[in-house]
Amino acid sequence: MKAMLHAVKLLRRYAGAPLAPVIAGMALAGLFEGAGILLIVPLLGASGFLDGAHDSVPFLAPLLGRLKTLPADSLLPVLLGLFVLAVVLQSALQRHVAIQSTRIVNRFGRNLRIELFDALQDARWSLYLRKRRTDLMNAMTTETARMLYGMGLVLQAASALIYTVLQIGIALAMSWALTALVLACGAAVLLISRRLIGKARALGSLTSELAQDYLAGVHDRLQGMKDIKSNDMADGGRKWIRGITERLLQEQLAYIRLRSATDAGYRIASAVLVAAFAYAAVRMLHTPPHILLLIVLIFARLWPRITTLQTQAQQLASAAPAFASVQALLAECKRERETASRGDAALADAEADAKSGQLRLEYGIRLSGVAFSYEGAGGRKALDGIDLFIPARATTAIVGHSGAGKSTLVDAVMGLIRPQEGEIRIDDVPLTDERLAALRRSVGYVPQDPFLFGGTILDNLRMARPDATEEEVHEALRFAAAESFVSRLPQGIHTPIGDRGIRLSGGERQRIVLARAILRKPGILILDEATSALDSESEAAILHSLERLRGSMTIIVIAHRLSTIRGADQVVVMEQGRIVQCGRYAALAADRSGLFDRLLRQQATGV
Repeated sequence: MKAMLHAVKLLRRYAGAPLAPVIAGMALAGLFEGAGILLIVPLLGASGFLDGAHDSVPFLAPLLGRLKTLPADSLLPVLLGLFVLAVVLQSALQRHVAIQSTRIVNRFGRNLRIELFDALQDARWSLYLRKRRTDLMNAMTTETARMLYGMGLVLQAASALIYTVLQIGIALAMSWALTALVLACGAAVLLISRRLIGKARALGSLTSELAQDYLAGVHDRLQGMKDIKSNDMADGGRKWIRGITERLLQEQLAYIRLRSATDAGYRIASAVLVAAFAYAAVRMLHTPPHILLLIVLIFARLWPRITTLQTQAQQLASAAPAFASVQALLAECKRERETASRGDAALADAEADAKSGQLRLEYGIRLSGVAFSYEGAGGRKALDGIDLFIPARATTAIVGHSGAGKSTLVDAVMGLIRPQEGEIRIDDVPLTDERLAALRRSVGYVPQDPFLFGGTILDNLRMARPDATEEEVHEALRFAAAESFVSRLPQGIHTPIGDRGIRLSGGERQRIVLARAILRKPGILILDEATSALDSESEAAILHSLERLRGSMTIIVIAHRLSTIRGADQVVVMEQGRIVQCGRYAALAADRSGLFDRLLRQQATGV
């Protein structure tokens, strides 16, 4: 019942449509079905099977009294017509309720998915550092689908519950003693079955865990298929898939055993209840035949509804963990939400350009005493006391061994992570949550591992600027040294590139991502080893393009090949989360005792 009440609250919040008309329709459908049952007695009376029972039919006695004035040969057709009318109205209402219930559940699903996706997009980067991507995907797909199934169960249960209450009310009006006996027996059966609901809830939690593990495993193995094939690691995948599918099989068998045991128990209980009911009605309570007939009809139709309610309660308990996991993720995303929304930030930030919403970087970015540690790093600092000034409209190169903290430093500059110590100032104004959206609009970021969406090249570039013209797209491709190979594709910029751009080479993907960043015309361009996958000719073309950008935007380059940063205005050398050198390329290369000189010699000798 607690899970059902929680589900109703969620429906009222997300469905976007009033529940009252649907509930009213359920009640009216139940009333018309009850009327159809009650009309059976006068129908039998008019047919000669039951005499003198008209006046004792509850609720319909006044109507039946008026019908007695009709000619004898007209009474049966009128009663049959009323019976058909009751069935028609009930069927029409049930159809209307079914359509409206489906609309409510699917509107609930749409609004929930939108809110969850928006919350995931607005959450801080730190949430993604803690969570597996596949767990987030599972919440958006499998767990949300289970929630929708649970919401459908709630509305079905509401309909069955309303019908049950109405029919019990009719039965009580006819014979409270006999009805009380039936209800007492039914309550005993439901009380005994409470333990089964707890088992269903436990199985539902196991379902959520197995679904997360299965999705994560499949995702990881498909992503790493090239390594698996190249290193002949398929046996490990076979062992994993056999293990996880066996666990899934056993979980489903356990649930089916629970349901079948419940169904069998209900059938046995029903038989015992009918026998006890018949004996008490005839031998103890001396119930009149027509009353006994109506109560038998009511409970013959009612008992399956009661058992269905119990089954739905088990199914809802099984889906309850999905409710809990999705709501917990939604709450966590909201706690981790970056304060400024994309729409409000540009308006709130007086330093943002009125047209683009970008920050106008006039002076530069200063990091003072910045420190940061990743969760679970055992106290090791990825950034340790960083003091650095990145001048506006200049090129700053960041170099160092793997794990030195280069990418973490860039993440801090972009506001993806917040310093645990120290501060970051943009044009001598602290970088706060309220300025993040405007800062992000100012950044064009090109990662080492380029990410492309499914679709065409044009689709991918317009992800950065939906209003970009094809002429502007071609200009960005020329700037990224990508136009020549794109023009040779079968459909040019309209060519589908496959999942994550799999139909393109690594260097081609990198140039498309660079073009996408340039298309935004950012004030700050960040390249995280963005030329590492390019051939010498393409790299030279991009470096020439970057040279043309000098003075028009702030460029930050994380470089692996040191020969590519000769023209940088300053070179920052990092080691173990600290800045150990900073200066011009030539000055650092001349310092024979410095780390930069060692890096140069290592690359020159290939060591």
